[in-house]
Amino acid sequence: MTQTKTRGADHLVAALTRAGVRDVFALSGNQIMPVFDAALNSELRLHHTRHEGATGFMAEAYAQMAGEVGVAMVTAGGGLGNALTALISAAYSQTPILLMSGDSPVAADGTGAFQEMDQIGLTRPLTKASERVTDPALFPETVARLLSIARDGIPGPVHLSLPDDMLRIETPAPAPFPDVHLPATDLAAEAAGDLDRLTTALARAEKPLVILGPLLSDTRYPGLSEALTAALAAPTFSVESPRGLNDPMLGRWKRRCARRIWSSRWASRWMSPLALAAPRPRRRPAGMW
Repeated sequence: MTQTKTRGADHLVAALTRAGVRDVFALSGNQIMPVFDAALNSELRLHHTRHEGATGFMAEAYAQMAGEVGVAMVTAGGGLGNALTALISAAYSQTPILLMSGDSPVAADGTGAFQEMDQIGLTRPLTKASERVTDPALFPETVARLLSIARDGIPGPVHLSLPDDMLRIETPAPAPFPDVHLPATDLAAEAAGDLDRLTTALARAEKPLVILGPLLSDTRYPGLSEALTAALAAPTFSVESPRGLNDPMLGRWKRRCARRIWSSRWASRWMSPLALAAPRPRRRPAGMW
């Protein structure tokens, strides 16, 4: 007779699967090994990486390409520390990812347990939400809530701390596995005032130029840029930086972009101020490569 699994790790894997998660980018470590065991006979695919930073960046790329929440899992201590840069990147690129990290046992809090640290205090400033499970029966509810938060409104990263004892402990009965109902955001209703101001500004503009942020890139919303270009009769393109062409990191790219706009079919209608504002490239001294 097959024994029903009731460990916290089993609840976690079941919750992820029920939410539609099929791929998790992970790097193994002491505290999260129960999750690897629980995933053996599940529909969850674990993609093992060679560095914790890679797990987060792979989850970010996956989310942007697949249109789903990217999920990464790392171990505690330095494992989480190595993955923090991915949280920063996901926040700036407006990408929904769930980063799960192993943690020291709840029962050993305050005793200097192996790799004990304030994970919530470390990740909360970098995420939309950061939580730590202190009851294995709450894994399904917590996973559902964090996945919703990651995708709702402006997408971004969320974090879930996985204490070692919460993954290993067995509960008397299987925890409920709630369906994940991602809240629908009625942008038209919420942004009515902004839309009015935007349409008024576009109607008055003599040289309109539409710059889309990372959330509205062609990768995530194919055809949006072309549709806006056709509707507004103005050049439209997307950039990863929220500063647009004013980002100093773009270097000569913004000058090339300005030239491309100037040479486009809108050139006869308006002159791009970007072309005038872009700095001219300096001549390199002799002998420089």
